[in-house]
Amino acid sequence: MAEKKKVVVWGTGRRTAMYRKWLEENYKIVAYVSTNSIKGAIYGAKVVDPTEMESLDMDYILLTVEVADIESAKQQIAGLGKVYADKCVTINELDSQTAESDYLEFTNKRQLKVIKEILSATDKEISDYDWMYSRVIEYGLFCFDEEHWHEADEKLNWAVYGLQQVPEEFAQFCCRLSVLKIQTAAEVGVYRGRSAFFICSILARKNVNLKYKMIDIANRIDDYELFKSVLPQLELCIPATSDDYRNEKFDFVFIDADHSYDASIKDYENMGIAAKVLVGFHDIYAHEYDDENGGAVRTWNEVLERTKDRKHWIFSKYPDQWMGIGCVLM
Repeated sequence: MAEKKKVVVWGTGRRTAMYRKWLEENYKIVAYVSTNSIKGAIYGAKVVDPTEMESLDMDYILLTVEVADIESAKQQIAGLGKVYADKCVTINELDSQTAESDYLEFTNKRQLKVIKEILSATDKEISDYDWMYSRVIEYGLFCFDEEHWHEADEKLNWAVYGLQQVPEEFAQFCCRLSVLKIQTAAEVGVYRGRSAFFICSILARKNVNLKYKMIDIANRIDDYELFKSVLPQLELCIPATSDDYRNEKFDFVFIDADHSYDASIKDYENMGIAAKVLVGFHDIYAHEYDDENGGAVRTWNEVLERTKDRKHWIFSKYPDQWMGIGCVLM
């Protein structure tokens, strides 16, 4: 087996977190160059200042800074000397030229393994929060900012193609979802499809005849056919909106599309209100959309008011602050 190429990672922010597992499998990480307040060591590799580059032996200097900061980082590295500038590469350049398995392939392999574990899980496992949480973090989470990385459990797997969820919330939600008898489901707003794949596996385990529609206005899903080969219950409905399905009834509807009030309440009135078993909303505490006529927060509060006679499930690590999953049992 060929010796792994040695890489100095230029960056200690969220993009570093999301590529770290793949990098560790394909390369030897010599050190991380600090681009923020991180000092000492992270994940077993030392953290250095740019001025300490001379003491390091590397084949590549890998830029994992934010895309908007790449050019300024290149200029800083060029200022250290031509020998360093010549070794400087971006993630895309390294991914396409030197890795035995590319990043997407690496992520897909890990996520498909988790999906197969869910499909073959026992009733005891699927209902156990700790088991579910371990599957969620193995599947991978998208890292929204570096604070989440620095403050989180090191067992978390951050991933560009990860779930855009709070893991504790999503694990609780999936445990509850796993006991429901769902034959028809629709997710409105699937983005890269990774939460849809996970939720579909939860439902398909107990409901083999499940039909799971993935509805979105644009196709940003990589390797859909690969996941469909394991989850034949999936149905890609792109481009489409809830308007296209307002005359259909589903057992379960999950709303996670446009987070403005006008769009999210329309999704509810088109599809959610007619759900036969459960309707779920993501980002019920996403106040970053408040300036969009009240956003998803206003929608959830209105739904609560309109369904006072129903049972509600709320999964939130940051009540009235960020994210959150809300459900109405119909």
